[in-house]
Amino acid sequence: KPQAGHASSRPRPGHGTPVSIHVTVKGAKHLPKMDMNGKADPYVVVKVGGKEKKTATQKRTLDPTFNETFDFDQVKASEESVVFTVFDWDKFGADDVIGQVEVPLEELLRHKQLEHDHPMRRDGAFVHNKGGERA
Repeated sequence: KPQAGHASSRPRPGHGTPVSIHVTVKGAKHLPKMDMNGKADPYVVVKVGGKEKKTATQKRTLDPTFNETFDFDQVKASEESVVFTVFDWDKFGADDVIGQVEVPLEELLRHKQLEHDHPMRRDGAFVHNKGGERA
Protein backbone atom coordinates (compact mmCIF):
# COMPACT_ATOMS: atom_id res chain seq x y z
CA LYS A 1 0.00 0.00 0.00
CA PRO A 2 1.41 3.39 -0.77
CA GLN A 3 1.86 5.38 2.38
CA ALA A 4 0.81 8.63 0.83
CA GLY A 5 1.69 10.75 3.81
CA HIS A 6 -0.08 13.73 5.22
CA ALA A 7 -1.27 17.20 4.32
CA SER A 8 -1.70 20.10 6.66
CA SER A 9 -2.95 23.59 6.06
CA ARG A 10 -2.41 27.03 7.50
CA PRO A 11 -4.74 28.82 8.11
CA ARG A 12 -7.99 26.82 8.22
CA PRO A 13 -9.44 27.50 4.74
CA GLY A 14 -12.83 28.68 3.68
CA HIS A 15 -14.37 26.75 0.83
CA GLY A 16 -12.67 28.67 -2.00
CA THR A 17 -9.81 30.29 -0.06
CA PRO A 18 -6.34 29.42 -1.37
CA VAL A 19 -4.20 27.60 1.19
CA SER A 20 -0.66 26.33 1.56
CA ILE A 21 -0.22 22.62 2.17
CA HIS A 22 2.65 20.31 3.07
CA VAL A 23 2.55 16.83 1.59
CA THR A 24 4.91 14.12 2.84
CA VAL A 25 5.45 11.02 0.72
CA LYS A 26 6.39 8.35 3.24
CA GLY A 27 6.84 5.24 1.10
CA ALA A 28 5.16 2.22 -0.44
CA LYS A 29 4.90 -1.49 0.30
CA HIS A 30 4.61 -4.55 -1.94
CA LEU A 31 5.06 -2.82 -5.28
CA PRO A 32 4.89 -5.15 -8.29
CA LYS A 33 8.10 -6.38 -9.94
CA MET A 34 8.84 -4.10 -12.87
CA ASP A 35 12.40 -4.93 -13.89
CA MET A 36 14.22 -8.04 -15.08
CA ASN A 37 15.99 -8.27 -11.69
CA GLY A 38 12.63 -8.80 -9.94
CA LYS A 39 12.68 -5.32 -8.40
CA ALA A 40 11.64 -1.79 -9.33
CA ASP A 41 13.26 1.65 -9.25
CA PRO A 42 10.31 3.66 -7.91
CA TYR A 43 9.78 7.36 -7.51
CA VAL A 44 6.62 9.37 -6.84
CA VAL A 45 5.27 12.43 -8.64
CA VAL A 46 2.90 14.47 -6.44
CA LYS A 47 0.52 16.72 -8.36
CA VAL A 48 -1.73 19.39 -6.88
CA GLY A 49 -3.50 21.49 -9.49
CA GLY A 50 -0.98 22.30 -12.20
CA LYS A 51 2.03 21.97 -9.89
CA GLU A 52 4.17 18.82 -9.70
CA LYS A 53 6.94 17.71 -7.35
CA LYS A 54 9.05 14.54 -7.63
CA THR A 55 10.76 12.35 -5.04
CA ALA A 56 14.21 10.87 -5.48
CA THR A 57 14.34 7.47 -7.18
CA GLN A 58 14.84 4.49 -4.86
CA LYS A 59 16.88 1.83 -6.69
CA ARG A 60 16.13 -1.91 -6.72
CA THR A 61 13.29 -2.11 -4.17
CA LEU A 62 9.63 -3.10 -3.91
CA ASP A 63 9.25 -1.38 -0.52
CA PRO A 64 10.67 2.14 -0.96
CA THR A 65 10.95 4.70 1.82
CA PHE A 66 10.91 8.31 0.62
CA ASN A 67 10.07 10.57 3.62
CA GLU A 68 10.10 13.65 1.39
CA THR A 69 7.95 16.71 2.09
CA PHE A 70 6.73 19.13 -0.54
CA ASP A 71 5.03 22.52 -0.17
CA PHE A 72 2.24 23.65 -2.46
CA ASP A 73 1.07 27.28 -2.22
CA GLN A 74 -2.12 28.99 -3.39
CA VAL A 75 -4.15 25.77 -3.65
CA LYS A 76 -7.95 25.99 -3.79
CA ALA A 77 -9.17 23.16 -1.59
CA SER A 78 -12.62 23.00 -3.17
CA GLU A 79 -11.19 22.44 -6.66
CA GLU A 80 -8.17 20.21 -6.20
CA SER A 81 -7.02 16.71 -5.39
CA VAL A 82 -3.59 15.45 -4.38
CA VAL A 83 -2.51 12.90 -6.99
CA PHE A 84 0.34 10.51 -6.17
CA THR A 85 1.68 8.67 -9.24
CA VAL A 86 4.31 5.98 -8.64
CA PHE A 87 6.68 5.39 -11.54
CA ASP A 88 9.40 2.84 -12.24
CA TRP A 89 12.52 4.58 -13.52
CA ASP A 90 13.97 3.03 -16.67
CA LYS A 91 17.46 3.77 -17.97
CA PHE A 92 16.31 3.36 -21.55
CA GLY A 93 12.89 4.41 -22.79
CA ALA A 94 9.97 5.95 -20.97
CA ASP A 95 9.43 5.33 -17.26
CA ASP A 96 6.54 2.97 -16.46
CA VAL A 97 3.53 3.89 -14.33
CA ILE A 98 3.21 1.48 -11.40
CA GLY A 99 0.03 3.00 -10.02
CA GLN A 100 -1.78 6.08 -8.82
CA VAL A 101 -3.67 7.37 -5.80
CA GLU A 102 -5.95 10.41 -5.88
CA VAL A 103 -7.13 12.00 -2.64
CA PRO A 104 -9.54 14.98 -2.60
CA LEU A 105 -7.79 17.87 -0.90
CA GLU A 106 -10.88 18.80 1.11
CA GLU A 107 -10.77 15.35 2.74
CA LEU A 108 -7.19 15.90 3.88
CA LEU A 109 -7.74 19.46 5.07
CA ARG A 110 -10.66 18.54 7.32
CA HIS A 111 -8.14 16.94 9.69
CA LYS A 112 -5.27 19.54 9.74
CA GLN A 113 -2.83 16.61 9.70
CA LEU A 114 -3.71 13.16 8.47
CA GLU A 115 -1.86 10.02 7.41
CA HIS A 116 -3.31 7.77 4.75
CA ASP A 117 -2.51 4.32 3.43
CA HIS A 118 -4.22 3.94 0.07
CA PRO A 119 -4.36 1.11 -2.45
CA MET A 120 -3.06 2.25 -5.84
CA ARG A 121 -4.98 2.05 -9.08
CA ARG A 122 -3.58 1.16 -12.48
CA ASP A 123 -5.67 1.23 -15.65
CA GLY A 124 -8.89 1.50 -13.65
CA ALA A 125 -8.15 -1.48 -11.37
CA PHE A 126 -6.31 -1.99 -8.11
CA VAL A 127 -2.72 -3.16 -8.41
CA HIS A 128 -2.21 -6.51 -6.66
CA ASN A 129 0.96 -8.42 -5.97
CA LYS A 130 1.18 -12.23 -6.14
CA GLY A 131 0.16 -12.54 -2.50
CA GLY A 132 -3.09 -10.78 -3.26
CA GLU A 133 -2.33 -7.72 -1.15
CA ARG A 134 -3.00 -4.32 -2.58
CA ALA A 135 0.13 -2.51 -3.70
